[in-house]
Amino acid sequence: MIALDEVELVHFERVQFHLKNFDMVFVFKDYHHKVSMINAVPMNQLDHVKEWLKYVCLSVCLSVSLILSVSGYLLVIISSCLKSTSLSHRSYFSL
Repeated sequence: MIALDEVELVHFERVQFHLKNFDMVFVFKDYHHKVSMINAVPMNQLDHVKEWLKYVCLSVCLSVSLILSVSGYLLVIISSCLKSTSLSHRSYFSL
C-alpha cells in the first residue's frame, strides 16, 4: 500500500502503444525511501490512470524506455523530469 501524500511523482515506463503493458514507478518525497513499482499495467488503462493521478494532484512523467537498468535509477528519473518541468507544477511531462 502506498500513501499518496508521501509520493512526489509517478513515472510511467515503456509507454509505447504497440506494447500491451507499461510500468509505473512511484517516487517518494523522501528520496531516501526506495521507489515502489507496479509492473505490467494494461496499456488500455493508461488514460484512466493518468486522469486519476491528475485528480489526486500527482505529477506524471512518461518514458518510452525502461530506466531500471540504469545505475542511479532515482537520480535519473528526478533529473530527467526536472529538465522537463518544475515538480511543484502538478502536470504531465515526457522524457
